[in-house]
Amino acid sequence: MRRWPHRPFLQKGVRLRRRFLHHAKCGGEKMSGNRGLFFRTLLLGASAAVSKAATFLLMPFYTAALSPEDFGASDLVVSAAVLLMPFVTLHAGPTLFRFFAGAREEEKRAVLSTAAVMAISGSLLFLLLLPLLRFWPVLRAYRYDLLFYVWSASLHSVLTQYLRATGGYTVFALLQPLTALCSLSLQMLFIVVGGLGARGYLLGIILSDLAASVFLLFLLRPWRLFAWRAVSRRMLGKMLSYGLPLIPGAAFWWLMSLSDRYFILHYHSLEETGVYAAAARIPALFTFVLGVFLEAWQYSALQVGEGEARSAHFARIYRMLLPVSVFGAAALLVLSAPLVTVLFAPDYRGAVQFVPFLVLAALFSSLSGFFGTAYQSALRCVPVFFSSMLGSGVNLLLNFLLIPKLGATGAALATLIAYFSVFVCRAHHTATFLRFSRYFKKGAVSLLLLLLSAGAVSMGALRAGVLLAALSILPFWCEGRAVFEVLVKKWRFLLKNYQKY
Repeated sequence: MRRWPHRPFLQKGVRLRRRFLHHAKCGGEKMSGNRGLFFRTLLLGASAAVSKAATFLLMPFYTAALSPEDFGASDLVVSAAVLLMPFVTLHAGPTLFRFFAGAREEEKRAVLSTAAVMAISGSLLFLLLLPLLRFWPVLRAYRYDLLFYVWSASLHSVLTQYLRATGGYTVFALLQPLTALCSLSLQMLFIVVGGLGARGYLLGIILSDLAASVFLLFLLRPWRLFAWRAVSRRMLGKMLSYGLPLIPGAAFWWLMSLSDRYFILHYHSLEETGVYAAAARIPALFTFVLGVFLEAWQYSALQVGEGEARSAHFARIYRMLLPVSVFGAAALLVLSAPLVTVLFAPDYRGAVQFVPFLVLAALFSSLSGFFGTAYQSALRCVPVFFSSMLGSGVNLLLNFLLIPKLGATGAALATLIAYFSVFVCRAHHTATFLRFSRYFKKGAVSLLLLLLSAGAVSMGALRAGVLLAALSILPFWCEGRAVFEVLVKKWRFLLKNYQKY
């Protein structure tokens, strides 16, 4: 280790940093299998709970401080950034995680260097294409906000994936709520004190992403592993062959989940777009919670073996995920109307008509993500592309047919049907290489009851909606009890042995 005899505090800082990294990674390195999955899920779950709780508690502030037009404008910029990021980074973040997590020591330098070159090249190209945004009327006034949003979010994403690939789930879990709280604090400052409206909302996200990225840069110091000479044509070809097919898939996924905002804006108004965007925040809680589990489990899925071992692993996880998803969707359907009343300002109360169908869309989105991870673990990206293309095609067609007549309710229905089609497609196709029960019969009964519950809640028949939601969980009651017992055992084990972790 390098010595600084005249600066002992620097030596101490290096030692503290190394100790911090060691303890941060122990959760990913010392535990494997179910224990490691449970530990990572607990860490990320606690982190996500803090982040989402802060966002939800501030929804009354957002809906009171921002008009539906401002909320809609900021949401359109964010959705445009979500579309552009995979193209700008060439999907460098997920590709880095996939190749770095299972790479040999001598390959890690090449993987990191190649991913950095991919992200830097795409970011520079995006800067050259920025003038084209002047021809997009909705984003013309926010094109520079969009540029810095994409840059900061891309840098944060790549560094976060690098952190996950090295097993630093503890740091990831701590950093996530801190970034969210920083973003929320800055947004309150810029919106209330600065009076910046939609631009203040975006600026808070940009600065918090930059702050988190600077922290990760100094913590991970990826420049020590980066080398231009390590960028090989062979590694670049392998990573591009994995990442590039995922870009159209990400674009198709955007068409399913976010393109409806632009249809509502075109056929109706920016105000209705803002109300619909606010409504989507409630089912986003469901997607986020299940996404935490899938994100934690993804690391285990990449480490599992081939053949029967992989099928058994996926079967065990799906047997837990499906009943939890159904129970969560039923609970959120029941709570959707009270949540809209409590969280949203009066101008946004019409969102209660859209939330129930968006909750079911979130259910099928999460289950589709589970089978998407199955493709990722098997390095089969083409089916992801075609299933996403199917869903986006269904969504676009239904957007054209339903939104002009039904408005935002039509958008919610189109999103639900699109995600359902992707789920059915992936569930059937993955059976060719992962053999386990998909519980289609039980799922069909639960789905029918959940659909009836969503329709009842949307029309204001809350009692009927609650009854139907309660009935929808009965087909998976036994599986749900088994999952609950497993979680209780894991929790007791963790409390008993927390000092080891």
